[in-house]
Amino acid sequence: MPRKNLELTPEAIAVLDDEAPDRGRGDFVSRTIVEAHRALVGAIHYARACGWRPGEMAAVCDALKSTWADLPLSGLDLAVELEDAARFEGLVAKWEIDGDEWRPRVAALAKDIRLAGALWIFSRAYWSGSDLARRVIAG
Repeated sequence: MPRKNLELTPEAIAVLDDEAPDRGRGDFVSRTIVEAHRALVGAIHYARACGWRPGEMAAVCDALKSTWADLPLSGLDLAVELEDAARFEGLVAKWEIDGDEWRPRVAALAKDIRLAGALWIFSRAYWSGSDLARRVIAG
């Protein structure tokens, strides 16, 4: 199997020691990386299929920049975060989004947990430094 040297944070090392203490560490890390990438690709495809554009996805990342929950937000929670960011931070104007399209799209998140999860995965990947997420926003 090919090798690549990685620097891990102390927290990542603790997780690795807990999850794969004796053997299979490389397999565990490999599976985790591949699964995270697949989740991101799936999230991007689903959000795009639901009509979300790069500027809107950038706005979601912007709105969630200080909302780092360990668990995904519910659709209602995400809708409230986005509505608040639009109202108090001028999110719609900042990202040049059509407000007439944005409001019903955001309101619909309350009933679409799959889309809310996809946007949360996308935002989390973006703030983790994902080049793929950054390229999606760049258009």
